[in-house]
Amino acid sequence: MGTASQLLVAYDSSQLSQKALSRALAMAQEDEQIKVTAISVEERTMTESIAFANAAVIEEMDKQVEEQILEAKQQLDGLPNPTEVVSLIGHPATLITAYAETHDCDLIIIGSRGLSGFKELMLGSVSHQVVQEAPCAVLIVK
Repeated sequence: MGTASQLLVAYDSSQLSQKALSRALAMAQEDEQIKVTAISVEERTMTESIAFANAAVIEEMDKQVEEQILEAKQQLDGLPNPTEVVSLIGHPATLITAYAETHDCDLIIIGSRGLSGFKELMLGSVSHQVVQEAPCAVLIVK
């Protein structure tokens, strides 16, 4: 793999996304010109389709996303590199790959979900879909 200048890290505060962010930080420390963007995507489709979803549920989801963004910002703040944290609402794999394409990212770093072969076949996973649709290289962290 050549030198990447734009890293996009899928971040949701999970242990695997924290590992993905750590990998991006390590890569960025090798070259201050590398831009690191952490992207947090909240999928609300299930909540929005449930008739009894109320403002308190959505407010709690928003609070969790804000905490994720703050965590990512705190980790990126130590870098001299250009950094950014982006928060979007929608289907994670679709938005991650679309962001990578529109922002000319060289590498997407994402944690694997660790689904068994059968579950992944039946349910799919964000990381699998990102690999299939990404306009650039993808590094899956386990």
